[in-house]
Amino acid sequence: MLLLIKKLDSKFAPFLFVLSHSDVTSTAKILASASTTLDCDVSWHKVHRSREVKQSWVSTVFTTAWACVQSFDLVCRTQPATIVANGPGTCVPLCYSAWLLGWLVAPFTSYLPKIVFVESFCRVQRLSLTGRLLYPIADRFLVQWPQLAAKHKRAVYLGDAKKLLH
Repeated sequence: MLLLIKKLDSKFAPFLFVLSHSDVTSTAKILASASTTLDCDVSWHKVHRSREVKQSWVSTVFTTAWACVQSFDLVCRTQPATIVANGPGTCVPLCYSAWLLGWLVAPFTSYLPKIVFVESFCRVQRLSLTGRLLYPIADRFLVQWPQLAAKHKRAVYLGDAKKLLH
């Protein structure tokens, strides 16, 4: 994701970054990655993760419900045109919130957000759980290995991400 952020163009501003409430390192990494790109309108938001590392599966039901409430509220307030997502904890509720809002208001407005999911580089043979959950609703589903694209009709293999972005 940092490689993608590095290539952001200010013509796509304003940018809205959504991070996990427990994430203490990503803001600095994003700012370092895209120091020249982020001279435009940027906002930062935090939402709870659906599941923290080593959290029990039983309690995940409650944290996921809370993450969904926060995400739906955020999407309603900001109405993002496009969501580019790649992590598990925050992006599933956020993407489904945008998808749901888009379909709820689409008959009355022109708002229909685009969802772009970038599967993790480490997923070579199988999609991640996040990938499997977002595959049905993503407008673009990007994978970083050709064998994943071969298994999933709507997946797009763009080649090695480092080569693509340099």
